[in-house]
Amino acid sequence: MKHPSRLHTSLFLVPIAVFLMSAGLYVYLYVETRMLADETMTSRAAVDAEEADLVQTKDLLDLYQMTASSRTKLAEFFVPAQKAIIFIKTVESISSSSGATVSIASISADSLETAEPGTVGKITAHVEAGGSWTDVMRTLAMFEALPYESSVDHVSLNTSIIQGERPPASRRWQMSLDVSASMLATGTDTPPAVINP
Repeated sequence: MKHPSRLHTSLFLVPIAVFLMSAGLYVYLYVETRMLADETMTSRAAVDAEEADLVQTKDLLDLYQMTASSRTKLAEFFVPAQKAIIFIKTVESISSSSGATVSIASISADSLETAEPGTVGKITAHVEAGGSWTDVMRTLAMFEALPYESSVDHVSLNTSIIQGERPPASRRWQMSLDVSASMLATGTDTPPAVINP
């Protein structure tokens, strides 16, 4: 029996070496392609996130520009802390417009003199009003429509008959209520653009 020659052995080893080199090259290319695909996906995700940030920034800038006039009006809904007298005069002026007699029984206000600009406080007036039913209801409606961020609480109504009048006797209505408005610490005479609740 003949032994295989070296030529046959070399011819047998060459395909095995080629196969191993091909498999190694395939594995190398697969790993490189996989890493490149992962890097591409990561880069694409970063680009998408950046594009989303740019769109969000543009939307916020558009919103900022669209609300510029509204933001300047926002401070008008608050009583400036340094000018609480404006609120008191507004409450007192309702008497001349409503037909009822309006008087302020007491005032209480948060102290905002040393507060940071933009801090919101509250001023409350306990008010008493008297007159006909129509005048008292008109007064209540005017308090509810104050040009500030305000609320009306603890409304109480009483009636009494006016003595000395012929039947049908006239009734006088008495109303007491608390009217509160939000105050804003500005630090200056100009309202701030930012409000901290």
